[in-house]
Amino acid sequence: MSQSVASTDVSESDAREEGDEVDVLSLAMRALQNLKTAIESDSVRAHKRAVAKLCRLKLRLEASDDLSKDVAQVLVSAGAIVNRAVTFATNEDDRSDLGITLSLLFGLVILCKTCPPARDQEELEGLKETLAVYDAFCIAGDRENYIPHHVAAGALLRQWSTPDGVAPTAIARHAAQRFFRSTSAAMFLSKILEAADDDEEEDDAMFCSLSVGAMLEEANPEMKEKRLRGIVDGADSEVGQQVLRDLILSFLLPRELLGTRKTLLLTREASKRAGVEHGLLLSQAHDAAMRGAPYSYSDDENDVHKICALLAGLAMLQLAKAKNADVRIATPFDGLVQIGFLELTPCAHKKRLVYDEEVDTWRVYSQSPLTVHARGAGLDGLRACILDLV
Repeated sequence: MSQSVASTDVSESDAREEGDEVDVLSLAMRALQNLKTAIESDSVRAHKRAVAKLCRLKLRLEASDDLSKDVAQVLVSAGAIVNRAVTFATNEDDRSDLGITLSLLFGLVILCKTCPPARDQEELEGLKETLAVYDAFCIAGDRENYIPHHVAAGALLRQWSTPDGVAPTAIARHAAQRFFRSTSAAMFLSKILEAADDDEEEDDAMFCSLSVGAMLEEANPEMKEKRLRGIVDGADSEVGQQVLRDLILSFLLPRELLGTRKTLLLTREASKRAGVEHGLLLSQAHDAAMRGAPYSYSDDENDVHKICALLAGLAMLQLAKAKNADVRIATPFDGLVQIGFLELTPCAHKKRLVYDEEVDTWRVYSQSPLTVHARGAGLDGLRACILDLV
C-alpha cells in the first residue's frame, strides 16, 4: 500500500455499494473482508473501501443506542489483523495508514457500547490502577495480582468510554494497539486452554504424549540432558550472547516497556529505555550473556537465565537452518515459539510452543485439529516441551 489511502478516488462500484441499505453487522463483515484483502494483496483500493465502510458504520453506531456485541466481535477480529499488519509494515507510509485505521476500529468498538463507562471517579481510578498493574507485569515477576488480558482490555475500553476518562494528550493509536494486542492474546490462549482441557489436571501437572523415541529418552535421563545441552550449545557464539541478553531482559522488563516485536533482539527504543530506566537489570543480563549460554544453563542458579539459555539455543538452531539469516531481521524461532513479547507469526511447522504467562506454563500444540502434545510449568516444563518439539 505505497499510495496513501486518503488520496484515492471513490470508484463507481464503491458508490453503488455505499447506496445499499445493509445492517451494521453486514457492514462490519464487509469492512473486515476488505481489510483482509488489503493486507494480503497490498491493495490501496481495498483499504480505501474498508475505511469507507468503517466511516459509514461510525455514523450508524453514533445514531443508535443499541448494544452491538456481534459488531464489536467483528471489529476486534479486524483490529487484531490490522495491529499485526502495523508491526510487519515495511514502510512508514503503510504503517501510518494502518495505524489510523487501527484507531478508527478502536473508536468503533467503543461505540458498540459493550463496556459501560466508569460510574464515578473512584471507579475510574480503579480502572487506571488495573491497567498500571497489567503494564508493570514482567514474566519473571510475582503473579499474585496478575491481570488477565481480557480484564485489561475491558478496563481500557471502559476508561476510553468514560467522558474525561483519559488525558487530552492521550494517543488513541497507542490505546488501540494495547487493546487489540491484549484481546488477541486472550482469544488465542482461550483456544489453547480449551484444547488442553486443563480443568481436569493440576495447574502444574506435567503432560507429554510420548513417541517411541521419547519413551526411550524418559528411561534414559542422561540422553535427555545431552540433547538439551546440545540445543543450548547452539547459542555459544557472539550472536548467541546478544540473543541471550535480550531474552533475559524480555523476561525481566515490564510489559509496557517491551510491547511486542517481530525480531529476537529488542527494538532500539526498548533498549534505550532499558538502559535509562532499568540500568541494573541491563547490567545483570549483560553479565549473564558474557558468561555464555552453556554456563547459564549448567551453572547459573537463576532459573530465568537457564530458561533463556535454552530458548537462545533453540533460536540459534532455527536461525542456522534458515542459512545466512540476519538475527536483526529474521523471524524469531522461525515462528516455532510464541511468547507475549513476540508478535504471532505464521509458520509451516506442524508443532509450536506457546507460553502461558498467567500460570507460567509451556505447551506444545498443533492445529487442524487443535491438539496439545506436551505441557509443563517453569524450567522443567520448558525442557519437556522442547524435547517434544525438536
